[in-house]
Amino acid sequence: MAQQQALHVEFRSNELMQGPPNHRAEDFEQPRLRKCPFLLDTIKWKSATKLGDGYDGCVWKVEFGNEGTFVLKVEAQQRQAVESPRAVLSYSPPIRRCYGWLDFDGDLIKRMPYQIKPQPRKWDKPPHSMSPGNIYHAIVYEYISEDDNEPASVKALLRFFHLIGFSFTCSPRIENWKGGRLIDGSDVVYPGGVGWDVQYYGSPHIAAALLRSDPRLEVQEANSNSRIT
Repeated sequence: MAQQQALHVEFRSNELMQGPPNHRAEDFEQPRLRKCPFLLDTIKWKSATKLGDGYDGCVWKVEFGNEGTFVLKVEAQQRQAVESPRAVLSYSPPIRRCYGWLDFDGDLIKRMPYQIKPQPRKWDKPPHSMSPGNIYHAIVYEYISEDDNEPASVKALLRFFHLIGFSFTCSPRIENWKGGRLIDGSDVVYPGGVGWDVQYYGSPHIAAALLRSDPRLEVQEANSNSRIT
């Protein structure tokens, strides 16, 4: 019941994402994602690339004017989001940076070249699509190139997620990692978030699946490190 109620809690702040987040006790009780300072109208759609198009929404590689190259993820459904916990600890492995949320006006789809428009999901149940006339949640991320995953980097980030209380979902995918960093936040759930599950918290079997290693070795290492992999 509590997790269902959490789906309807506002997860966004109108404060612009400039500088580090606040670390007050009340900020941890109800974490909210700050607003991205970039403007959607400055996106150069002719040079944009569609990176993915699925049930959850659509992802593009875009340029916001002269700000640089970023990833724009537009959600077809409302979901919870929090800022990176990087600044909470004195040290953390490299994490893909989040630049905040934006309201994505569906009318922008009219400006896109046909090949990067989001496609209707007619085969999904229920069928749905992103279309002009609607407003969608969007999040802006750092763009990470298609580099190989170094096992040591993946392990360091797995250990970090364990230390800060994140669990994984039941089916994390190594394809969602680039350059040793997790690029799809849907694979992890923060403490108390919808979908957090103790059986996927610090699980050596999750680590083995992502690293494509022997689960028995991950279990041994987890036991020797108090279940921190």
